[in-house]
Amino acid sequence: MPGGSKSERTKLRIQQAAARLFASRSFETVSTRAIAKEAGVDAALIHHYFGSKEGLFQAVLNAARMMRESGAHAVKIEGGVRIAPRIRALVDAGIPVMAHIGFTPQSVHSLSGFKVQGRAGGADALRADARAVTEAGAFAVVLEMVPADLAAEVTRDLPIPTIGIGAGRETDAQVLVWQDMVELPAGGFAPKFVRRFGAVGAALTDAARDYRNAVASGDFPGEEHAY
Repeated sequence: MPGGSKSERTKLRIQQAAARLFASRSFETVSTRAIAKEAGVDAALIHHYFGSKEGLFQAVLNAARMMRESGAHAVKIEGGVRIAPRIRALVDAGIPVMAHIGFTPQSVHSLSGFKVQGRAGGADALRADARAVTEAGAFAVVLEMVPADLAAEVTRDLPIPTIGIGAGRETDAQVLVWQDMVELPAGGFAPKFVRRFGAVGAALTDAARDYRNAVASGDFPGEEHAY
């Protein structure tokens, strides 16, 4: 659900407040009442969502450990204005966030398919999304399937880097999905913004066919492949 449910947002706000307080004071001196006040919620909600102060502390540690153990340097979240509160909560909890606006693949069905975003009346909405994720604390933003002139305007206006995919050449950086870039699978769908830089899918198909034929004919494995 865009922006998360009300309960998800409340939990994130509590974790955000707890992370700030645990970082500035010792565990023993931080009370659930202080956390609730910092988060702007009833203290009973801490017990409802986390069971105890110890449970909340563990949740904060788990979020940090997940980032550390996965080797991730940041998370990427799709959405603009409606997702901004979640971005702010994550950033305040010490988790770097890269935003993603314009065409958002995880919401393809709600966007009525693969369509360029930000045309005509949609331009103001995209500008608002860009401002919202920036103000929420994202360190960079992906612009996908956005008219080139609008992407250039957003890039000029934002204080954070923009990364384009189907957004023209004026963004600060570029990205392509590697399967699209190397045509994997062979003959797969390619959006207008994709340029093929290889034919890995065809090479894999040819290799698999040659392997099958070699095994079927008895040509492989040979004596030289045995111990």
